[in-house]
Amino acid sequence: MQRATFNQFLSDYGMLFVLLLLCAYYSWTTFEVQHPTGNVAGEQLAETLAAAFGKGTRVLVVARDSKEDMAFADTLRERLDGRA
Repeated sequence: MQRATFNQFLSDYGMLFVLLLLCAYYSWTTFEVQHPTGNVAGEQLAETLAAAFGKGTRVLVVARDSKEDMAFADTLRERLDGRA
């Protein structure tokens, strides 16, 4: 009787367990630390620099000519200048 119940349970929910195992596997294998970019990175770096060196510190900001890097540089400059 127990084996028949177990077989029926696997028949009903077996695919669910396979899908959960696949989700767990792919989550584990693709997990990596992700770093912020763009505006968010500029805000975080500005806070870090202001806390470490205080206001009035001079910083050279160099960025590539991409949309994301320009957003980073503009946000960082604005936050350090105290305009935002």
